[in-house]
Amino acid sequence: MGSITIDGVSEGLAQRLRTRARAKGHTLEQTALEILNGAMPGSDEARPDYPGSAKEVLAQIRAIVEPLGGIELDIPPRRCCEHVCSGWQSL
Repeated sequence: MGSITIDGVSEGLAQRLRTRARAKGHTLEQTALEILNGAMPGSDEARPDYPGSAKEVLAQIRAIVEPLGGIELDIPPRRCCEHVCSGWQSL
């Protein structure tokens, strides 16, 4: 297991980390590790609850919704922005 030292942490940030750790009943190190794991791509090995890629999340949602008959969304029609389209007519 590796370790890191982070220089230049402001007292305000350190205090917010301590407060968050205390609220969860964790150590400062556990809280910092949780934040880093959540922020880094590929951290799903360290956090099994990490949802993964957008495609994996979509697959999870689809697995829940499809047996219920799916979801129909009303997509509003697109409207032209005349100030944009008027410039294209002269091309």
